[in-house]
Amino acid sequence: MTTTMLTTTKYFSTAEAEAEAIIDQQKQEHGDYIKSHSITRKIKKDVEYFIIQVTVEYYKDKDLVSTVS
Repeated sequence: MTTTMLTTTKYFSTAEAEAEAIIDQQKQEHGDYIKSHSITRKIKKDVEYFIIQVTVEYYKDKDLVSTVS
């Protein structure tokens, strides 16, 4: 069996409020499965933008492995 355990997705935003809205939307979609999130402010050639990174952990190792005795 193969399954996705961890997914990291990056988003781009030009406004901080929009970046925070993306985080809120992801929290509503994934709930407790979100392992971490971050908003990074960057400036290049006097243009400000934000990189949003969301990590979702669907399963933990111990949840997938079952032992047979």
